[in-house]
Amino acid sequence: MKKLLAYLQEKTPDRAAIFKKGGVAYWNWIKEHFEDLTFWTPSDYDTENTVVISYYDGEDASPTFLYLIDGLSVTKV
Repeated sequence: MKKLLAYLQEKTPDRAAIFKKGGVAYWNWIKEHFEDLTFWTPSDYDTENTVVISYYDGEDASPTFLYLIDGLSVTKV
């Protein structure tokens, strides 16, 4: 999140403030549900980039995945 916040502060400062505020709530939620979460890293294990989080919500058959949308890039296929 540090790298992403620095990027947003440089490129879109107005979005950085929103991201920072939401980040506090996000991390508090992660700490509260830590034992129920699964963490996914890229194949090169570069945890300084993207770490995707998943969890099962109730009796769901498949997990819910969490992404930081500000950290995703769009590629048209």
